[in-house]
Amino acid sequence: MTKTYSETINVKRIVLLKALNCSSSGMPKYRIIAEVDDGSFMELETATNSIIAYEVTNRRYKENLVISFHVTKSGKCIIDEISNELNLRSA
Repeated sequence: MTKTYSETINVKRIVLLKALNCSSSGMPKYRIIAEVDDGSFMELETATNSIIAYEVTNRRYKENLVISFHVTKSGKCIIDEISNELNLRSA
């Protein structure tokens, strides 16, 4: 996995949660569409064999999330961390 850059965003809510193919070990993988604070929408995915997939499902109905992600060479945004804490740096 090669990261091109990392970023953290404030998310109002998760609009769509779509299950993708599970890994060979049975771990889930998801694609989400998130509404960002500025009103735009962003598509992100969980990494294969990552515990983050369970974190995403546990927080799918929460509002005001903070998501840290990295962008791969192919342009996919892969979630590294998700939390309920507001990012005070953008306030």
